[in-house]
Amino acid sequence: MTLARYQRLEQILFHISDHIPACIISSKDFESLHSKAKFASILSCVLGLETINHRPHYNDAESNKLGCVGYQHLLADSHYLKHSSKLLHNVLENLQTQNYVDIVTEEKYTSDKEILIGLTVDYRHLENWHSFKGNTEPIIRDMIQKSGTWIIMLYLCTLFFIVDSDETEQERRILDWDIFR
Repeated sequence: MTLARYQRLEQILFHISDHIPACIISSKDFESLHSKAKFASILSCVLGLETINHRPHYNDAESNKLGCVGYQHLLADSHYLKHSSKLLHNVLENLQTQNYVDIVTEEKYTSDKEILIGLTVDYRHLENWHSFKGNTEPIIRDMIQKSGTWIIMLYLCTLFFIVDSDETEQERRILDWDIFR
């Protein structure tokens, strides 16, 4: 999308949101959504784990993005989320020790950046993704199961089929871990 089209679409969305409150529901966190959804009155981040009553605004001139946050609601108690955040940090550390070059991780934090509430692991670009699927993913699942009463929802998001040069299809996956209790 060209910049001119994006700006026109943004103008249309601002005009609509002047008459009808707009809500964005996404698997992304506030930091990722904020600049793309300045017109929205409500941002439901990380699939509803955090909901933001947002004051629509046209510019990003503010150095403090939280100035437009009217209210933050967490789906679970912050104590539980902080405890589960430690587990997500452990999962992330485990992935980093594996030295996978082509794995992209996306950490998802609450709007105040205090609690890690989600982690996306994208291993579509691994040459041998079967190795990750067979070796590393079970270790992570075991860590999650041993965590006790803290439950992490595991999403196998977006199934990818890529046609290789020899025209065979290979399944690629993105994993999303979001915390629920």
